[in-house]
Amino acid sequence: MKSLVKARDMLSLIAGEPGIALPELSRKLSMPKSTAYRILRALESSGFVSETEDEHRFRLGPLIGDLAKGYTRRERLIRIARPELVKLRDKCDETVALHVLEANCWVVLDQVESTQELRRTITNLGEPMLLGAAATGKLFLAFMPEAQRKAYFKEQKLAKHTPRTPNRQALEKDLQQIVRNGYATSLEEMAIGVSGLSMPIRSRDGAVRAAVGVSGPSGRFTPKAVLAMREALGRSIKEIEKQLVEEAPDQAGNGSC
Repeated sequence: MKSLVKARDMLSLIAGEPGIALPELSRKLSMPKSTAYRILRALESSGFVSETEDEHRFRLGPLIGDLAKGYTRRERLIRIARPELVKLRDKCDETVALHVLEANCWVVLDQVESTQELRRTITNLGEPMLLGAAATGKLFLAFMPEAQRKAYFKEQKLAKHTPRTPNRQALEKDLQQIVRNGYATSLEEMAIGVSGLSMPIRSRDGAVRAAVGVSGPSGRFTPKAVLAMREALGRSIKEIEKQLVEEAPDQAGNGSC
């Protein structure tokens, strides 16, 4: 913990300087030069700081900018998607959520609750959930690069949440169907009495960057209702993708959702 505090203080100091040398860092932080050097090299190897070749001064590295851009993209995604989540909720009157894939887990970034008394609400915003069950979990797994998906199956044991949670064989069939259909459905795979529908948000290169899901009591997820939800969800997805492209900071394709 002490090392993390020292690294934080060092990054804060470097951020306020156009470039700073090791002796000055050591003096301003009241830190032995050997300790400062060790922390600097660790930060440099991780991309948090970089050293100029001619003056041997240190500046913030490229990773800081990448992390900041990632946060900005996520905030932008939430801002753009939110009005469509509300419209979709009003259309379907079921709980609607925005999801992203993070470190081989899916997390809920934002949600709009159904107005009905009996509703499905995900309260653990930002909490990682394993793939392999629920519409969104299967969706991200289906559109994963094959090598990444194989590695996931090798490293992660599939959890059995309910009697309806698919086993590996059934899941493989589901994933193939999801790729063909372009959306995923689930029936009580994570919790008894709860069903869901999920569709991907794609960037301009076709990669799946996020998803929007609709969830609610299974009794209301009749074939007719699911068809109407799917059509409304598709329209919302197209509008989100359109706005993400229009607001993209990099027209060459590097700053998309």
